[in-house]
Amino acid sequence: MFRLNNIFKIFVILLSVTMLASCSTKKNKWNRRVYHNLTSHYNVWWNGNQSVNEGEKALRESVDDDYMKILPVFNYGTKEDALALNSQMDRAIEKSAICIQRHSMRFSGKEYVKWIDDAFLMMAKSHFYKQDYIPARRTFDYVANQYRNNDISYSANLWLAKTYIQTEQYQKAEALLQSLMVASADQNKMPKYVRTNLDLVLADYYIATGKSNDAVRYLKSALLSAKGRDMKTRVMFILGQIYEDQDDDSRATEQFLSVIKRHPSYEMSFEAKMNLAKCSDVSDTSTIMKMFRKMLDDVKNLEYKDRIYYAMSEVALKDNNEVQCIDYLRKSVAASTVNNNQKVQSALKVATMLFDNSDYVLSQAYYDTVVMSIDRSYPKYDSLLYLSEMLGDLVLNLTNYQLQDSLLRLAEMDSVSRNKVIDQVIAEYKEEQKRIEEEKELKEQLALLGVDETPKSSFTDPMSQTGWYFYNSSSITRGLSEFRKKWGNRVLEDFWQISNKQSMQEEEESEDDENLAYNEEAEGKDGKLKGKTDTVQYTQLDRQYYLSQLPFTNEQKEDANLQISEALNNIGYIYYENLDDYPRSIEAYSELDKRYPENKNELSCWYYLYKMYDRLNETDKAEKYKNLLLAKYPDSNHAKIILDPEYFIKETRKGAEASEFYAKTFDAYKDGQYQRVRMNVERARIFYANDTALMPRFEFLNAISLGYLEVVDSMAHALYNLVSTYPTSSIKPYAMEVLLKANDMYNLGFNIESARPKIDTVVEEVSPYSFDVNETYYVMIVCNTKNVRINPLKVRLSDFNKNNFRMLQLTVKNVMLNKQESVITIENFENLAQAKDYYTAMFLNDYLFGGISEDQYKVCPISQKNYPVFYQLKNVDDYLNFWRKNNPK
Repeated sequence: MFRLNNIFKIFVILLSVTMLASCSTKKNKWNRRVYHNLTSHYNVWWNGNQSVNEGEKALRESVDDDYMKILPVFNYGTKEDALALNSQMDRAIEKSAICIQRHSMRFSGKEYVKWIDDAFLMMAKSHFYKQDYIPARRTFDYVANQYRNNDISYSANLWLAKTYIQTEQYQKAEALLQSLMVASADQNKMPKYVRTNLDLVLADYYIATGKSNDAVRYLKSALLSAKGRDMKTRVMFILGQIYEDQDDDSRATEQFLSVIKRHPSYEMSFEAKMNLAKCSDVSDTSTIMKMFRKMLDDVKNLEYKDRIYYAMSEVALKDNNEVQCIDYLRKSVAASTVNNNQKVQSALKVATMLFDNSDYVLSQAYYDTVVMSIDRSYPKYDSLLYLSEMLGDLVLNLTNYQLQDSLLRLAEMDSVSRNKVIDQVIAEYKEEQKRIEEEKELKEQLALLGVDETPKSSFTDPMSQTGWYFYNSSSITRGLSEFRKKWGNRVLEDFWQISNKQSMQEEEESEDDENLAYNEEAEGKDGKLKGKTDTVQYTQLDRQYYLSQLPFTNEQKEDANLQISEALNNIGYIYYENLDDYPRSIEAYSELDKRYPENKNELSCWYYLYKMYDRLNETDKAEKYKNLLLAKYPDSNHAKIILDPEYFIKETRKGAEASEFYAKTFDAYKDGQYQRVRMNVERARIFYANDTALMPRFEFLNAISLGYLEVVDSMAHALYNLVSTYPTSSIKPYAMEVLLKANDMYNLGFNIESARPKIDTVVEEVSPYSFDVNETYYVMIVCNTKNVRINPLKVRLSDFNKNNFRMLQLTVKNVMLNKQESVITIENFENLAQAKDYYTAMFLNDYLFGGISEDQYKVCPISQKNYPVFYQLKNVDDYLNFWRKNNPK
């Protein structure tokens, strides 16, 4: 036994010595090759590969698919999804680097450790999943070229093609994929991974380039070659989508049925059932609708109700039931809570249908929903924004017209009739409040039972109506939006429009107490209010709340009528100019003309009525407004256009002639032909006297020519007349400069100090900060030291950096900014893009700032160059303003 123990010890010692001698990569020895192959595989590469696999799994579970369009074969998520993988992918990159640096044995151009190329490929894939496509592309390209005689080059090229697809370099992707297709003829040479994924990548390429029909053959082939149940199910679903897009309902149905049988995720199963219903060849759509209603009642489909309603709208449209289609689309928008893409699609479709039906008021609400739910990168964003704003102006004017007209009508009623209307409004308000209270109680009871179900009645429409204007939520919202555009955010208080209320205090204190108290006898026999009342003390359950808003005095009525007049003019113009809706425009302008004769917009009102009746071939009415306009406004441009439709064309030509003539005059001036200049100016005074843009320039040339031909006094008099006649001309500063110099030099005695230009020097504030995206950057956290514990936050930051950004080798520092605030900096990022990625990742979960109130800290990237300036000035708001100006969201 003793001898065996000694032999074992000797064996262990010899093995240890052998292993230690094998650590070096400087000599090409058998034992060293074995050691580094074993160690690089099992101790380094395997761990890194496991980390990549974990990241891939996490990505599959976190990404969301947009089922509103044909799915991509591979979904790598958003930048935020990629940042969440930093921990796993950085660990894989670190393991790859260790494998390459410590275990590579390259002699005479040959690598003797077979896991080195795998380490490079793993590093490139990790960059790819992080969406760092530049280092990924370079590394894939390196592997493909450095190991071109190894079958791993095919895998590298396939991943390189994926990289080109993600970066939208489609021509390069196509070239690589075609070369792989040629090489795939030799099945023995092609790695298994490439053989099973090539068809998938080709299909992904064609879908990404909008050629989904060309993707079908590769998707069908992938069903035979691809590995993994989930991937095959996804391929079936995509095939179903493409067939549905091709109106091949039978094949689409077949694919969606296959998807459902494979029991995929609930979301994909739900979407397959939705598409299946739309593709089913059922003559009686009541069966499909019954299925949809059953799905609506299923609590599991709460967050999918918007999708169900949208599908129901498509079935209704197939039945040519447009009214029902619009109703379902409106319900889809109202039910959309988490799926922004569905909300946009439903809102845009219903807005377009309503607009085509000339229901402009309702369509505006949905166009507004679309614009608020998308960003500027959305296709046709600008046209949608224009439509929303134009229709918004129309709705605003219609609402103001209806409101003021209704208030005037109520004010003119007898007190009994008026009170009856108001009492009905109060009763409706009570019923609405009762419904809201019952709904609130139901929600609380459901919450106690652990059920997160929103009652159907809680789904509101963007244009829900309640009768009385002040309960119409959409009207109030639009009014609030317009108010904020003009006044900004104001505190809800008396005299909100006055910023300095101190001067009002004495006046308020001297007011009669009787006028501030509730005056039960404020309304006389005629139904009109007497004395002052304060609406703040009344509620929506009091008559006085409504009576106080009615225009009873002559001044109030005059103001209401003025608002109606302006609204009618605006309504008529919008219908005419923007919507080509002549009947409604005529209706608005006719009411304006009839209701408010001699209004300030009378000229344009008559002109547009003449134009519209003329285009509608209603000659008698067109002649009526033509004669009215010519009789009352004979010298207006409108009259000139009526008499000569080419009036402005001729004026434009005349302007071109004047410009050409001025150019000739200026050439004569440059050539010293001053007498010709004066002759040309005399001619210009006859033919172009009304051209206020060019005549001052003619006169300036004339004045300077006088200085050469006659005496300085003549020039000065001409210049003085010029600046007096054309005080706003762009040539005036030059004329004044010459006149002032001549007056001072020759003591001409002109009293022109009052004409001397007053220059308001506006000094533009120059920012002490500079902006350069390629500088080294920090991420700066400014904390309130009283309420934020700095050291625990630094510890969390260090852990966060180690887990998610270990490759960047960041450092965390902190200093006191002032008595109340500290600054924590995370350093050093190579450029702004890296700093922005870090900034985004900080808020992906609550680990860093959980439990800290948002008003206790501010986070912002700052360049290394700007940081000393910031610390010296110590003005956080100034730097944040600079940052927002240069980095608009």
